[in-house]
Amino acid sequence: MTLIQALILGIVQGLTEFLPVSSSAHLVLIPHLLGWNLTEAFIFPFDVLVQLGTLVAVVLYFREDLFEITASIFRGIRNRRPFEEAAARAGWLAILATIPAGLFGLIIKNKVEAAFNSPIATSVFLLVTAGLLIAAEYLGKRTRDIESLNWIDALWIGAFQALAVFPGISRSGSTITGAMTRDFKRNPAGQFSFILSIPIFLAAGALGIKDLIALPQLSTYLPSMLVGFAAAGLVGYFAIRWLLDYISSHSILPFAGYCIMLAVGSLAFSFLNPTVPVNANQPAPPSSNIRANTDPIFRVSIEPDLEWLLPVMVDCQLKQDSLAILFDQAVIKTALPADTAAFLVYGEIPGLGAEVFEIGNDTLVIGVNPGNSLLGLSADLTEAIFSGRVATWEQAVEFCPDCYSLPAITGPIDLYAFMPDSFLFETVQNSFLNKGPISTSARIAPDAKAMRQALSQDTQAIAPIPAGWVDDTIKIIGLDEIKAPSIPILAYVDSPLNDSVKIWLVCVQNSFK
Repeated sequence: MTLIQALILGIVQGLTEFLPVSSSAHLVLIPHLLGWNLTEAFIFPFDVLVQLGTLVAVVLYFREDLFEITASIFRGIRNRRPFEEAAARAGWLAILATIPAGLFGLIIKNKVEAAFNSPIATSVFLLVTAGLLIAAEYLGKRTRDIESLNWIDALWIGAFQALAVFPGISRSGSTITGAMTRDFKRNPAGQFSFILSIPIFLAAGALGIKDLIALPQLSTYLPSMLVGFAAAGLVGYFAIRWLLDYISSHSILPFAGYCIMLAVGSLAFSFLNPTVPVNANQPAPPSSNIRANTDPIFRVSIEPDLEWLLPVMVDCQLKQDSLAILFDQAVIKTALPADTAAFLVYGEIPGLGAEVFEIGNDTLVIGVNPGNSLLGLSADLTEAIFSGRVATWEQAVEFCPDCYSLPAITGPIDLYAFMPDSFLFETVQNSFLNKGPISTSARIAPDAKAMRQALSQDTQAIAPIPAGWVDDTIKIIGLDEIKAPSIPILAYVDSPLNDSVKIWLVCVQNSFK
């Protein structure tokens, strides 16, 4: 994720978190509609953690109310009358209303994460949000103020908030609906909705931080995270002020109309563009029922390290009017899924498929940040860096003074490596380490895209990277006495291929000539 992408998503989060239009839907649909192929393992933690920015916004906006609620709760506990004051009751009831969503979220966390990777599911849930907003306007009497809130109201509103664990169902929209269907006025409903967001944001943020810490190369993602966090907080603060003023005297039906238009537009985009790689590991529907009276859609999977080849594959598919292919990314180590026509991967995986087609060859090169003063690498220095015997750039300069321009870079060497069970990892060992072990301090990149991002942002970094991923954000280092290793790109299949798919494979193969 680039800083610009993080800024855009942070602004979107801040603007839509408090408007009843589902911020999570926008965080899923905007990358989908703009064709951003974001690292899947990063999507869910990022979406959850930018909510911490809006948490800061709501705490700052309601700081006086929150101070009074907190003080009232402690006074009630000290005086052994915890529910005597109205502010204390509101605080305890907000905690009570959080319990349904917390339990629901923990129970179905995996299904929620899967929904975050499905623009179609998100669009359907967005229609649910529209239905909730319409129900709020027509079912509620709007006669009650916040002082009349009781435990039944809290559990009712909390049950509505539980629905919002799915992307596309607005948290603010569902809680405002819950309050309005209990006859609360719009403004008190909005106030309680925003206060209710604090404990749920804290809980979701804790889970997001846990997932984020588990990510390989956390430091690579941190700048994007901070940009998204700051943008969401700043924009969210002003969004709260605007919405509370708006709903005091206006209907929320326009938000329902917006949700319907966005959902319908996104669904139309998804169904009219089946060849767009929507998300990694999203299972393709069975081909037998996709298009009546037309050719079936073939599923072609690629490992994430080959994502750079997608434009060529899509272009070859578009050259055949009768061929429909659904591309996705997957990591397959054993048998191919039954609905996969072909799986493209770097290098050989014994026993993966019944037939193997050689598509072409890439090369593995050594890359650094353009700000790095390294000019070239000898075989000995390459082995010393990759094995960890040379751990700082000062040591590397002493090892090979002629390998640098002045001033020479200093500091620790940030060595990046591929996943240990990957073909690229084995290629590095065989080509640059004489089959020896790679340094134990090497940082593991989840895929080649993350490797490129690390090199583009870290002047201390050095890493092997497939030439297909090289762009102007990376400087390629010349190698003395070492030939850049060739990496075969293979297509595995389990069943006889359709003639159109064979023609497509030949087209991709010809792109390497």
